[in-house]
Amino acid sequence: MNQTISNTYLGPALEAENAFRLLELQAGQDDAPITIRILACSFGSVSYEAVSYTWGDADQTNEIKVLSHSANSCATMFVTTNCHNALMALRRTHEPRVLWIDSLCINQHSIPERNHQISLMAQIYQGARRVVVYLGQSAHGSDEAMHSICEIDQPSDYDVYPSWNTMPQSPSNIESIRALFKRPWFYRVWVLQEIAFAKDVIFVCGKYEVGWDSIRAFCHWNRNNRWIKGTLPYPIEYTVQRSRSRTNFIHYNHRLYGLLKNTKDCQATDARDKVYAMLPLLKWEHERMTRELEANQNQAENKGLDGLDADKLRQALFIQADYTMSVQQVYTNLTIILLEHFGLQALQIGLALRHVEKLPSWVIDWEAITKSPYQFQQPLSPFQPHDASAVENSSIWSVSRFFLVDKEPKEHLRVSASKIGTIAFIGDTCDIRRDIFPLKQWTRLGSGPKWWHQMPTMPPDLTDRQPGFWRQRCELSPFAETLAAGYIVYADVVHEAVETLTTLDESNDATEAEGNHKRFEDYPKRLPPSYCIQAQKIFDTCDGRRFFITDTGHIGLAPAAATIGDLTFKVNGCGAPFVMRPWRDAEAETHATVRGQTENSTINTQSMTIVGECWIYGISRGERDDFFHKAIFGKSKPESSHSYLEQLIIY
Repeated sequence: MNQTISNTYLGPALEAENAFRLLELQAGQDDAPITIRILACSFGSVSYEAVSYTWGDADQTNEIKVLSHSANSCATMFVTTNCHNALMALRRTHEPRVLWIDSLCINQHSIPERNHQISLMAQIYQGARRVVVYLGQSAHGSDEAMHSICEIDQPSDYDVYPSWNTMPQSPSNIESIRALFKRPWFYRVWVLQEIAFAKDVIFVCGKYEVGWDSIRAFCHWNRNNRWIKGTLPYPIEYTVQRSRSRTNFIHYNHRLYGLLKNTKDCQATDARDKVYAMLPLLKWEHERMTRELEANQNQAENKGLDGLDADKLRQALFIQADYTMSVQQVYTNLTIILLEHFGLQALQIGLALRHVEKLPSWVIDWEAITKSPYQFQQPLSPFQPHDASAVENSSIWSVSRFFLVDKEPKEHLRVSASKIGTIAFIGDTCDIRRDIFPLKQWTRLGSGPKWWHQMPTMPPDLTDRQPGFWRQRCELSPFAETLAAGYIVYADVVHEAVETLTTLDESNDATEAEGNHKRFEDYPKRLPPSYCIQAQKIFDTCDGRRFFITDTGHIGLAPAAATIGDLTFKVNGCGAPFVMRPWRDAEAETHATVRGQTENSTINTQSMTIVGECWIYGISRGERDDFFHKAIFGKSKPESSHSYLEQLIIY
């Protein structure tokens, strides 16, 4: 048999529109080299299993042998070590096994083929007899963890315990189970569709196998017993939830945002897949909802559609996966889609993080969101999606394409905004992971003590229960309210939390030489529930941010990247203020093209880049502002207004 080492893809060509490839994993003993044959087929012609796994490090590879169609010759090709381990684990000793594995069944070097095969992936997983999830080799007690998960679903000592109260409430090796659910597979973005579309699923780790029913049973037990803090990885929770018989009547754009938000912590080898992996799920959910919508419309007394616009529910975007587009183009187009549907409020989605190079500052970087170096950092003003009117969108913002000499064209965002002030003083960055919370330094910024100690005066015309509500919510210093970003459980709880954290900061200073710092992140664990929630909110707000004072006397929290001289603006049409920085490109002349027309982009405008969202006392609105303001005054708190609007071009 002739053998060669090939640098080209060794699978047969795909000619039919619905054609895809499978591999036949040849039988072999444990120490035998992996040998496969790649076959072209169509749906329904061959029974197969689809493999779900993590590619692993692309620089760590192993050789496998690929037989020709006639088996008269073979060539050697390289696969990632994790792919090789999966093939070794799934290989049978006496008969071949037919599998679909993306890295081997798709020519990854052919962009047109990748585009086409991605569109078929939902059908590929739906058509598989079973999906085999390969979690990796045995390690960190994984054998015991897999055994315990099986025991929860099908206990071997089922008749031992006479009553529910005497049954064990927690497995003895809970740490091993936690380690198992931290494996990379559970955080792959493609996992959602790979198990959601499966007829049956089996999980393989080392030499152990666990069925999907056992994983699902563990999910339910974990919800009741809280063995693993918080929820399980989102792909598992999503698939368990998705098995319900009905779907919600939700607009396509809201589903798109919901999936993007919930998968923000999921990883993808290709940053574009943070978007593309959502498309088959969105299409499936939309088609299912449309069928239910049509069925329910025939029921005169159906209450599920009250107040819903059926025609609007049927609208869909159906974005296409296109790997000829750069990551920058994919993320820019997605941000424009979100702006078109939600208005400028969509700018609040992204944190002040940049990972993808050459990305416009106003574009949401979905790759960076998963890579924050800060342990507790959360958005300051959670985005609440609501549809913006087309009239509103066209009147307050627009996206234009601009050209830099000798550089690729990019898009910029044109908005109107009111300037709040220039950052004149700024403190060090809070970093809870590194045990840095510079409250002591922050309180020394500026020239006066009013922000730290000045208490607001209660309005004289409050009656009945209003004074009590006012004291609960409003009787605290501007500095303390800023640290909590307006999220107030009780005012005295905020003050006590700030005082304690300041004491811890001073203690850290005193013991720095001895290296005996007190851990800030341990502080909330010792508190009663309401105090713990408040302290955790302060951590969420301050982690990765810096306290600042503007030249106009405003105080607030800015992203770590902010610096003295940066400007703060309230963007018209967006509830959150932003830190911005003048944009200058002295090397190049620019011009912009809007709807086919060329315009001068520098007349009566300022060119800016967004540093990130900020919190400004008296400008930003807290999560509980409206609730307490209605309780005290019987109406919503009015928006802060600034009369003079400037035109900004954001690059």
